[in-house]
Amino acid sequence: MPTRAFCLGLASSVLATCAGTSCSLRDARCRVEDGSEDVAALQLREDGGGLGSRRTHRDLAVVDDRGEMLLQFSSRSRSIPARYLGAVPSFGEKGNFITLLFIYSPALWAAPAIFCSGAGKAHRVQAKIFGGELGEEHGNTIVFQCDWPEADANRTSFDVFLEDGDGHELGRVTAAQNPSLLRHYGTVGCVRPLWNGDISAVAIAPQWLEFHALHGVEHFLVYTASDSDDVVLKMYEPFIKAGLVTRVHFNTVNTDLLKGSNTSHPAMQRHHVQTWAMHDCLYRMRSRAQWLLPSLDVDEYIRLGDSTGAYLRTAWDKIAADHVGSKSGMVRSIRLDRLNFPIEEKRDVSKLLIAAEHRYGETYVQPKYVMRPAFNQVLSVHCQKSWTKGTQEIQISPSEGFVAHYRVHAQREENGPHGQKPNVSDTTLLGQVPLLLAALDKRYGGRWPALAAEFQTGSSMLIGDL
Repeated sequence: MPTRAFCLGLASSVLATCAGTSCSLRDARCRVEDGSEDVAALQLREDGGGLGSRRTHRDLAVVDDRGEMLLQFSSRSRSIPARYLGAVPSFGEKGNFITLLFIYSPALWAAPAIFCSGAGKAHRVQAKIFGGELGEEHGNTIVFQCDWPEADANRTSFDVFLEDGDGHELGRVTAAQNPSLLRHYGTVGCVRPLWNGDISAVAIAPQWLEFHALHGVEHFLVYTASDSDDVVLKMYEPFIKAGLVTRVHFNTVNTDLLKGSNTSHPAMQRHHVQTWAMHDCLYRMRSRAQWLLPSLDVDEYIRLGDSTGAYLRTAWDKIAADHVGSKSGMVRSIRLDRLNFPIEEKRDVSKLLIAAEHRYGETYVQPKYVMRPAFNQVLSVHCQKSWTKGTQEIQISPSEGFVAHYRVHAQREENGPHGQKPNVSDTTLLGQVPLLLAALDKRYGGRWPALAAEFQTGSSMLIGDL
C-alpha cells in the first residue's frame, strides 16, 4: 500500500473540520464545491491562441496539461486511468520534493504503491499520497509527493519517472521552475486564471491587487492559461515590473479540462482549473510563504479591524496567538466568513468595489481561509482536505474580521436568507478609496480609468460553449 498521511480531529477549543459525522452546519458549507455557485466565464481569446508564447521576465514556470494518463500496474494486471494536472518542484526548509497533481478518483486513491525516481532509477522512493483521507464525497485532488535530493534545488527542470513496486514503468512527467525568482515572503496571494462573471474579473483585478499590496500582501503568484486573453498580461504588466507578481502559465490548448469532456458542468470545469492553480501555488510557496491566500477571488477583500496599515502582514500570527496562545505555532489555517455587499450589475468598472456602503448582516455563503502552506497537503476552495497531524484550524468571528464579497445583487437575494436585507451600514473600507485610487493612478501612469474599460473587453464566451 502507498504511504498515506491521515487527518485527525481537532481539539475541542478550535473549529472542527469537515471530517467525521460531528461537523457543524458551518463546516458543512465546505462540502459543496464551487460547482454549486454561479457559473462564470473565462476571459478567453476568440482566435484560440494563447499566452504561452508571451513570456515575461517573471515567469516561474510553464506547465503542460498532458490530460489523462493510463497507469498500467504489472503485479495485478490492472490499469487505472488518471487525470494528470501537473508536477511542482518544492525545495526549502519545509521539505524537498516534487509534487504530482491529479484529479481525484477512488481508483487512483486505492491504487498500488507508486515509486518515483530520476533518470536511471536515481533516488528511487515510494511516493506519499494525500487527498482521500476524508472519503470519496470530499475528494477533489490527489497529491503524490516524491522526495527529491536537496542538491537539485537550483535546477530549472526535472524528469520524474514513475513505476510500480515491481519496477514496471508507469510513465514520465516533467516539472519546471525558475529558482532565480524564488524569495521568502510573509503573506502571498494566489490568483487563478481570471474569469468573467457578472462583471469582468480582469477589469476589477487591479484594484484587488493594489488594495491587498497596500495592506501587507507581499507577493502574488498569478496564473494564466492558453485561452487567456492578451489583455490579462497588459493588466498585470506594471505589477510584474514592480516585482509584485510572478506568473505560472498553464498550457491547456486542446485539453478536456476546459472543453467539457472531463465534466459537463461549466462551473465544475472552472473549479478544476482553480483547484489546479491552488495546489500549484501551495507547493511552489510551501517553503517560501508563511501565510497563503489560496482561493480569494478578485471580488473578495479581507476586512480586519479598521483595515488600515499593513495589517495583512501582521494580523495572522496575532490572531493565532489570541485564540490558542502558546499553541499558535500549530495553527494551520484561519477561517473567515464571507459577508456580501451587493453591487449594481451595470456599473462603471473603474468605480472601486470598496465604495459599497451596505451589506447583509449574516453570512449565507461558504467561508474562505488563510493558511500556512507548510501544514497543508490538499485544499478545496473553502476548506482543507488533508493537513499535518496535530495542527489546528481556528474560526474568527465577523467582529474580528471577515471577507467582504462584492457581488451583483441576484434576484434570489432580493430579501436574503431568512428575510435578510442588505441594510447594515459598513463604511470601513470606504475610507480607503482615496488611497487606493491614488495608488492605481500611480501604478498605471495616470491611465487608470481608461484602462479599466479596456481591460473589460475580450471574449465573454462561456466555457461550456468551447
